[in-house]
Amino acid sequence: MKKDGRGQASVFEGNDFQKLIDSTPGENHKMIFQLSYWTAARVGEVRRLPTRSVYDHKGKVLPMISFWSEITKNEENRQVPVSRVLRLILEKYWVVVFPQTFYLFPGKEKMEAIQSQSVDHAFRTAVERAGLSGKGYSLHSMRRTAITRMNAAGIAVPVIRRISGHKSLSSLQLYIEVSDEQTKGAIDTL
Repeated sequence: MKKDGRGQASVFEGNDFQKLIDSTPGENHKMIFQLSYWTAARVGEVRRLPTRSVYDHKGKVLPMISFWSEITKNEENRQVPVSRVLRLILEKYWVVVFPQTFYLFPGKEKMEAIQSQSVDHAFRTAVERAGLSGKGYSLHSMRRTAITRMNAAGIAVPVIRRISGHKSLSSLQLYIEVSDEQTKGAIDTL
């Protein structure tokens, strides 16, 4: 668990992620957190997404979100399929926000992406408002939760790696939290 900025980000428990979203100020910040969760992407990648990587010129959600090498940590392109749930969230976002700038989440200067400090501040504010302080949640919790939940659902690790964009399986495995129930269940199969 993350404590005082040290350790791994905690995986969201129960409906804590929804509590966070409900307590997040601003549509842009809510969408950044949801995109990070539903694509297992880093918040830093999401905040720098070009609008054209998510929507066509008429505002229709694309079937795949493109994370171009210029915005990814490992400097490799990757595409992540848009789930039915994420499609609905993105369709609503288009209607409410109507993003017409290069970046889906523009900063104060329209030709730059929203600043990381703004996203971090919104996250910390939402955690506090939702009563989730002290649980070890950080901006990496969305990504870590998505990866852990895919693994728990039986999705093959190479598939998760392709979605998350990890360079190696060993670095991906650091994100996967294993519960006591999973460990017991594994032993019970013997």
